[in-house]
Amino acid sequence: ENYDGLERHAVLGEPFVLVLPGDWGGPVDNLHWLARQLDFVRYTPQSLIGQTVERHLRLNRLELPARLHLDNTFAVLSLVSAGVGWTITTPLCLYQAGLDRLNVRVAPLPTKPLHRELTLVARRDELGDLPAQLARDGRRLLERHYRAELQRHLPWVLPEIVT
Repeated sequence: ENYDGLERHAVLGEPFVLVLPGDWGGPVDNLHWLARQLDFVRYTPQSLIGQTVERHLRLNRLELPARLHLDNTFAVLSLVSAGVGWTITTPLCLYQAGLDRLNVRVAPLPTKPLHRELTLVARRDELGDLPAQLARDGRRLLERHYRAELQRHLPWVLPEIVT
């Protein structure tokens, strides 16, 4: 972040959300209680998303048993969809895994909000206008496809999405 020789182009800002099995009928406002009912399905600690979620859990004094660590979003959300447990992820990860195919319930985090920003980073003056163009095209595609899918499945999250 502090390296001067780079240019940065914002692509997406989004919140993290709570994801539970689709038939979950219990409360979603207490993660301690939830962790006693279902396993927490984690991303591996080597992944950036896994590190972000783990940091957030620590800051909120949530020490959850480490039973399930998976290295990709599809695997994490497939286990949640199958009713094995719950997770914390982002709307883009849900979109990537296929919102139409998942049997999940999505809710806001009952903790302090957690957000992430996706940024295209390139060496300054090395690729001309290409990085800015790629970021613009990426935002345009997200606007067209990602937002439309969120409107169908998770309209309450749209005000927190920045493209």
